[in-house]
Amino acid sequence: MPAIVLGELRYGFQGAAKAVENEAKLDQFLRHPAVRVVSVGEPASRCYAHLKRFLRMQGSPIPENDIWIAALALEHATPLLTSDVHFDHLPQVTRVVE
Repeated sequence: MPAIVLGELRYGFQGAAKAVENEAKLDQFLRHPAVRVVSVGEPASRCYAHLKRFLRMQGSPIPENDIWIAALALEHATPLLTSDVHFDHLPQVTRVVE
């Protein structure tokens, strides 16, 4: 789980009717032994630069946080579980939809 996604989720929880319930569910999910939170570091910055340039050359910008999320997926060689189709502009990253 990218730390960036946690920030986006928690931002979405603010002011919501079920903010406390949503935060509790997220905390429970994060305690699962199979879940690991990954943060941006030097390797991800290299992936980010590559992906951002690729998108620019292709003329297909996507939201900035999503480039960082894709960079972390690329760094860790993991697929992205998302319904956001703009990730399809990045053939370097595998998108999974469930």
